[in-house]
Amino acid sequence: MNFTTLGQTGMSIVGPMRIVAMMQALAGFMVLTWSASFLYATCRQQFIAESEGDV
Repeated sequence: MNFTTLGQTGMSIVGPMRIVAMMQALAGFMVLTWSASFLYATCRQQFIAESEGDV
């Protein structure tokens, strides 16, 4: 059974492909984390600018 950030699957990955599947799951999690951090930083800058009256 394979468990990644997307959930469980009934597929059984064997051999060197297990490393590929693990790296894909890790890369997907990193992209999700980066995009959430970027969105948070962008919104925070906008809220600060609005509260100071720069916009």
